[in-house]
Amino acid sequence: MLVGTMRALIGAVLAVAVTIAAPAQAAKFYIESKLGEVSAEQRAKVEKPRPVQLIFQFTTDQKANPKATKYVKEQVFKLVRESGAFSEVVETPVEGGAMLAITMDNIVQKDAAGKGFVTGLTFGLAKTVVRDGYLIVAEYNAAAGATPIRREVTHGLWLTMGTKEVPGPELIQVKNATIGIETIVRQGIGHAVNQLAQDPAFAGAAPAEPAPAQPGA
Repeated sequence: MLVGTMRALIGAVLAVAVTIAAPAQAAKFYIESKLGEVSAEQRAKVEKPRPVQLIFQFTTDQKANPKATKYVKEQVFKLVRESGAFSEVVETPVEGGAMLAITMDNIVQKDAAGKGFVTGLTFGLAKTVVRDGYLIVAEYNAAAGATPIRREVTHGLWLTMGTKEVPGPELIQVKNATIGIETIVRQGIGHAVNQLAQDPAFAGAAPAEPAPAQPGA
């Protein structure tokens, strides 16, 4: 069950991991560091938060992925509520008609399966580096007919086998794929919603303090 759910969330990385006959500890997982967590200094100060209807969908290569949507949905709602940008976050229409639509698209590396096959034949000795990309798109409409505010954030989860080298200085190792995807959701959704709230067109938002420089930015 867990493998099936994680496969829905991280297509390329897990496609390699489940085809490899090498010991589990041979696989190493990394997330990209360019986003990081939303700090208190970065967070937008919303003076008069308003209620919003949240619509969330997880897709894989732009195709609906209901299993992944169900798995991530609760975390996404929690993150939006904790952002402080809205007074209430619900699935149903709200007074005033404000709506927030968030899509998280997993962009699968096309040659991942082949890499997993080769690594499996060599019992994990072949050098393998695979990346799962994620595009988080958040679009906010303050009311019906209002001009939408849209923000896009990118993130990435990496897997390596057969090498001790880190694919790049901008990567941070995580314990496993589950922690990796949860971190990507937290950071990606957090930044996308915060960027919306920082927009001058977002009602009641005051400019946040300048964000500190981040590695790999």
